This record gives sequence, structure tokens and C-alpha cells, in this order.
Amino acid sequence: FKALVNYVEPKIRLETSRLESLQTQKEGAGESGKEAKRLAKDVERQEDFLSELRDFEDKLRRAAKLHLEPDLNDGVVLNIAPLHELVPWKEAKKYWDELMEGQYEWSSIGKQLREKGLVKT
Repeated sequence: FKALVNYVEPKIRLETSRLESLQTQKEGAGESGKEAKRLAKDVERQEDFLSELRDFEDKLRRAAKLHLEPDLNDGVVLNIAPLHELVPWKEAKKYWDELMEGQYEWSSIGKQLREKGLVKT
């Protein structure tokens, strides 16, 4: 939750404020002209960026809501598996799926997932 509260949420607020400012500037520039076209592109770019940020926030929130405690004894791949939506590493998704199927029951992450009733039996 720290990453959400300390970094992602403030960044979304900042970028939302920037978008609102750009939209106000765009309205003041009118419909035609070079400045209006530039501002329209800037608004579109900012909207796309905010969409990506919100998508990132949703994925991070899903991982955070699991309330899993990492254990170095589980190894990197099992510790990163709950973040599979956020990392560009196919192994993370593979191991996440295997954890959800009940494999690695010896691991701390596997035990926590079973305690939460998330593992398929």
C-alpha cells in the first residue's frame, strides 16, 4: 500500500491537475489555429498517460490487497509472482498460475495464498 499512497495516488492527482490545466488552455485557444491543434494533442497525450497510470494503479492495488509478506527463502521468482501483471517477465505469470494451482505448497507465499483460500483445490 505504501507505493500506492506515497507515489501512485499523488502522481495521479498531479497529472489530473495538469490535464485540467491543459483543457482550460485548450478552451481558451478556440477551435482553430496552430496553438489549438497543439493543445488538443497535448490533452490527448495527457489523457492517454492518465489512463496508463490508472491501469497501473489498478494492477498494483490488486497485488496489494493480497497482503502477502515476501520471504527471501522462497526465491525471487515466487516473490515476484504476485506482481506478474506489473513486470515484463513471463516466468512471473507462469509461477503465479502454478501457485494458484497449489504447487509450491512448501513456500511461504504458497502457504499465505492457501490460508486466504485463493488456491484451487
